Amino acid sequence: MERLNKFRVWLLGSPLAVALVFLPFFRPSGLLAAGELFVHISSVWKGLSMLCIAACFLSRPRLSALTILLTAYQVLQGIMTVVRHSGGSMGDWLTVTASIGAVCLLVDLCVGTDPKALVKGLFYCLAALVLINLATVLIWPGGIVFDPPQTDSYFLGRDNGHSFFIVPLLALTALFGWSRRWKWYVFLAAAAVFGAAVYLTWSAAGVVTVTVFLALFVLDLLEERDPLGKYRGRVCNICVYYCAIAAVFLLLIVLKAPARFSFLIENVLHKNIMLSGRTVLWEKVTPLVMDHLFFGHGAVTWDDMCKLVDEINCHNVIMQCLFDTGLVGLGIFLAALGLLVKPLMRTRRSFCGYALAAAVMAVLLDLQAESLVYPHPCYTLFMLAYYAETILPAMSPAPEP
Repeated sequence: MERLNKFRVWLLGSPLAVALVFLPFFRPSGLLAAGELFVHISSVWKGLSMLCIAACFLSRPRLSALTILLTAYQVLQGIMTVVRHSGGSMGDWLTVTASIGAVCLLVDLCVGTDPKALVKGLFYCLAALVLINLATVLIWPGGIVFDPPQTDSYFLGRDNGHSFFIVPLLALTALFGWSRRWKWYVFLAAAAVFGAAVYLTWSAAGVVTVTVFLALFVLDLLEERDPLGKYRGRVCNICVYYCAIAAVFLLLIVLKAPARFSFLIENVLHKNIMLSGRTVLWEKVTPLVMDHLFFGHGAVTWDDMCKLVDEINCHNVIMQCLFDTGLVGLGIFLAALGLLVKPLMRTRRSFCGYALAAAVMAVLLDLQAESLVYPHPCYTLFMLAYYAETILPAMSPAPEP
């Protein structure tokens, strides 16, 4: 046990080691185009990462309430997968569940060992992935094609997928830069990455997502120069953000009101009123949700989902929760998000607490058009927000000499 403890302290105290352990869990879907050899290498890498995490856990068992709730959601989904499909989709469920569990557990362990190494390691990991994305879209402007001619894919995923990497990276950039007193430089770097990514990998939800983050983020930078600064504490309120997300869901799904925003959708975002077919998709999913309202359908394979609704997922996180696990699962997922309220409200007046809250808001907004069907860095962002009261003091800039 003493050796395991030394291994844990060494591994979780090294930003580079943390980045290498995290990296295989964030493999974007576009990398599937790299061939069978790369997929096998990535699978072996992920297995080694899981062994490292298991060794660290044995030396110091640590589970947060957020990890427990997310695990409970996945367990419920697994049970319903067996009940509804006789285990036919268990392979997909196991792959995703293992990755989500490993990522959450790794954050739990890192926070208890060295929060600064965690932030630096995640920053290196996501920054590398974003740079790879920008390089590849310059080399292949049309995207990397796999399963031709059905879809194009970038290294950071199809359509809006790149924003699930960029937004958590922007929050980590704020944390990383704040420790070095790089406040304005953080914003300029974030804006530059956003501008390049939007120009090269345009997607409507991705554009809205990062624009919202930057709009909320800039209020902090104006605090000392603008009268709006005194209202920042009211604007940066995670409860207000959650209410805004609920309102967006009601407008899109319940009230079916995209037509009321036709100017924004058609002229600004250059999308059709059907939101790329999502309004039709949600109408197809609704009766399926009602068929198993309380416990859902469990995990469904891409092929089976396409047979049901002509899409691979529900393209809305709340509808996906209802479809997979019903009202019970949705309640667990919302309870998990509820755990973020207290730490984010307590840290919202700090630069990084504000950035974390804005990033959570932006990701949840993007998830009104997408689903959390992969172990995206979004889960890591939720964990960072949960531990905000521990991480932020560790990243505070050193006092001036």
